[in-house]
Amino acid sequence: MELRMKRKSHSESDEGPPRKRSKKRKQATAKRISPVTPGVCSPRAAQGSLPEGEDSCHRRVTKTRASPGRKPTWQKARECHPPAQSDQPGRSVQSSKRKRDASSLDAEDLNAAKKSRASVASTSCSWGTPLAKLWEICHKLLGCLQAPFFGKAGFSSLYNVGKMLGQGGFGSVYEGTRKQDGKNVALKFILKAHDDEYLTLPETSHTLPLEVALHLLVSQPPACDHVVGLLDWFDQPDQIILVMEHPAPCTDVYDYMCNVADGALSEDTARGIMRQAVLACRHCRDRGVLHRDVKGENLLLQTDTLQVKLIDFGCGDLLKEEPYHEYSGTVDYCPPECFTKGMYNGREATVWSLGVLLFLMVNGKLPYRDVHRIRRGHRLRFKTGVSKECRHLIHLCLRRNAKARPTLEEILQNDWLLNRDLCPHS
Repeated sequence: MELRMKRKSHSESDEGPPRKRSKKRKQATAKRISPVTPGVCSPRAAQGSLPEGEDSCHRRVTKTRASPGRKPTWQKARECHPPAQSDQPGRSVQSSKRKRDASSLDAEDLNAAKKSRASVASTSCSWGTPLAKLWEICHKLLGCLQAPFFGKAGFSSLYNVGKMLGQGGFGSVYEGTRKQDGKNVALKFILKAHDDEYLTLPETSHTLPLEVALHLLVSQPPACDHVVGLLDWFDQPDQIILVMEHPAPCTDVYDYMCNVADGALSEDTARGIMRQAVLACRHCRDRGVLHRDVKGENLLLQTDTLQVKLIDFGCGDLLKEEPYHEYSGTVDYCPPECFTKGMYNGREATVWSLGVLLFLMVNGKLPYRDVHRIRRGHRLRFKTGVSKECRHLIHLCLRRNAKARPTLEEILQNDWLLNRDLCPHS
């Protein structure tokens, strides 16, 4: 089973770094590790939201097909740097040397280019300019034409890039402004790799990057208020840029718990967030999308209204009825059948992750702190004061028997969740 960690787990006890191995074994393991995959970036929604001293390259598990009882091996993701900024605001520096500003063409180069064009037009070759110089001039001119007009209207001509919101092992997220109307947006830069995943949208022949395709499916009207919308996207030679909604002021649910709620949320606040998270998952299901990484870090919370939006589809896939044999997401939210049976159902795994999320919100800690406890299970220990109804819903979602877990509709009709008077968004 393929397990990929998007960011380091916030559990207190981790598996730790991999043990020392011989050089031959390290080389053999390196061949099984998947390089950077697009969209595996879980951005913090506020500046400085990454804890001080936390490495931006988070752990993930060796890419291998798991068998029951097999323990995953931890590996460290490749380091990723945010896109460099040029002197011109909102313009990212191109990695290719050929993509230069028009200002880099001096008068001598332009004159030589004019001479070479005139010589070609007259079918007479002038050797006054060295051949190497002519190639250099052509590369400069070609770069000036391609850089702002790759694919569609140039990104830099449409958007301004602001301060960084978050950075992960696979990309970075920045504040942005749409030049046309001044609308605030979030800009996600995803580095390309040779084994990036692509999807062909149902009933079409368009092959798109994984995260782009899934985001387009859930953003089609009628849209859901609890899923962040994709406004635009750009396919560049070395990266993909997603232009998304940016509610403000906002943070993610996990940061909100740590910085505002002192580790745990009240049941009233948790109820509102839980209901909106279930509605977001139901919208994804109805659009044929499996998010596969529902957790506090991927839920943006608008702090003045407590409205929730689900983000980051980099670990998702098209929803299917057949069981999945590969898992892409956060291990702390992975259902036990992944480790015991080597397969899982997308709908049932989503309900499990929602149960882990609710337990974390009302208790301030994860129900299972490591893979061994997820696989074997143990009695859940609740914080003093958690209501009986809330505990009952958590037990339903975290049933070991996947078939016995409730559906999303049954969760929405649960007695604890139906207390609409205390729910910020019903």
